[in-house]
Amino acid sequence: MLLQIHKNFKDLSRVTLFVVPPAGAQRLGVPQTVLGYCLGCGAERSLKMRLSQHSGRCEGLAKHNDRSFMQDMKEDYKYACENNLELLKEKLKTKELYSKCSESDLEKIAKKVFWTIICDRAKIDATNINPDLTENNHMWNWAGNKTTFEKGEKLFYEKYYSADLERKNKHYKKKGNVKAIRTIDEVLKSEKTAPEELVLSIGRKGDTVDSDTAKKCFNEYVQTLNQWNMEHGDHMKILNLALHRDEDEGVDHLHLRRTWDYVDKYGNLVLNQNKALELCGIEPPDPSQKISQYNNRKMTFDAIMREKWLDICEKHGIKVEREPVVEKKRHMSVKEYKETKIAEKANALEKNIKDFVNNSLEDLMIMTDKNKSTSEHLRAHTNFVNKANDFIKNNEYHYNIKTSDEEDNKLKDWNSMNQMERDEEEAKAYLREVHI
Repeated sequence: MLLQIHKNFKDLSRVTLFVVPPAGAQRLGVPQTVLGYCLGCGAERSLKMRLSQHSGRCEGLAKHNDRSFMQDMKEDYKYACENNLELLKEKLKTKELYSKCSESDLEKIAKKVFWTIICDRAKIDATNINPDLTENNHMWNWAGNKTTFEKGEKLFYEKYYSADLERKNKHYKKKGNVKAIRTIDEVLKSEKTAPEELVLSIGRKGDTVDSDTAKKCFNEYVQTLNQWNMEHGDHMKILNLALHRDEDEGVDHLHLRRTWDYVDKYGNLVLNQNKALELCGIEPPDPSQKISQYNNRKMTFDAIMREKWLDICEKHGIKVEREPVVEKKRHMSVKEYKETKIAEKANALEKNIKDFVNNSLEDLMIMTDKNKSTSEHLRAHTNFVNKANDFIKNNEYHYNIKTSDEEDNKLKDWNSMNQMERDEEEAKAYLREVHI
């Protein structure tokens, strides 16, 4: 079960490990702490690596991980790009805001518009994904890659956990406790028995490791995890793996979904993370105290695997500060207070942005409608661009939210830019604010 990672990485700035157990796992004591590590590449660098553990999850992550939810959306996106991309680019060029943008930037803008509207129509928040890059993702599914992760997980639960479920349901029925009877789908969605998800990443956007180092680190981590599991009773089952390399503003990252189980006295596999870790020989940090949110076996296991992950990074030439730093709440500095106020002002404009998007929705939907004529597409493009320019004109102050300390430097930097760079910056700033 090895991952093949082919993206060209640059320099490492940080390593991140996220563990996302089922929502109910906090009842077993899964903590909600955030640990930070300092990391550097050589003597010239001293950068941060952050490791986070979250005791919660939401439904639909399997479908998100293998991108199966995008199948129909990508068909609409392909049609929009093939039939309307050049038309929208030409219309954008007629507007001063976009007239100086490069061809590549115009294409990115137009494609982002199409994808944003398709996501909005589907009522799915996937605008962070670049549909042109999803083919670069790498997937592994225990049931085979011709099966979706969601279906594969259900097949796994049916194959290995149905016996325990049937025994319990018979017991509940015999006792007259019909409300306790569950289906395999309910077991899959239960906050106690849903698969646990781990997300592993190296670096950050534009500043990460080279391809070979990344591949070796990820491969070795999965190998190490499997080896530890086999040496401790095989109580962890990996259901699927997904390496995402299609998020414009994100770093490449690995999703790993797994279950924890043990064999009960009836010979059935039972889903129970706490019992599974106990049988693995894992004790809570303080065995003399009762199991709690801040003293549980999962904390010990996470600490073990975190150390192994750091060892792997160091083995491949990544300098890591081993002492964890627990982030605590503190009073804000003056700079942070100003930045908070800036954010509040920016958030106050959210209604205007939403109104603009809602008012433009009809035009944008026409732009991706296969049944509309070319003239209808053209009118929709023209209406959208006009509304976009009106929005920018009426909200110019939105681009000038800054602290008094920063104002002079910002103005100096802004005036030093040539006209083309200025137009590109305005276009990109606008897109960031309206999320297209």
